[in-house]
Amino acid sequence: IVTAREIGMMTTHGVNNKNDLIGQLINISRYEDYYPVLFVIDARRVMGRCKEVDESKKAADSSEEYLIEDLKPDEYVLIDFEKILDDIIQVQDKKAGE
Repeated sequence: IVTAREIGMMTTHGVNNKNDLIGQLINISRYEDYYPVLFVIDARRVMGRCKEVDESKKAADSSEEYLIEDLKPDEYVLIDFEKILDDIIQVQDKKAGE
């Protein structure tokens, strides 16, 4: 987990654009930080609050992305794949790039 202090150190030590910051975050991250998570959201509860993400801010040109700025904790279920994959992937044995 990257702390606010570490991000503050990066932004005050020459990391002043988004790509540099992302690169630094990747450099200090651990293998465990990349376990996938899935947010399951009941669309009926948030339908009127969904905003389409601007093309310039999407992760991929062909993706459909929506933003729910005021999503409340009781409006989604988070599935953390770390618990599911824990018996399959032995993280302590992994090296970068594996």
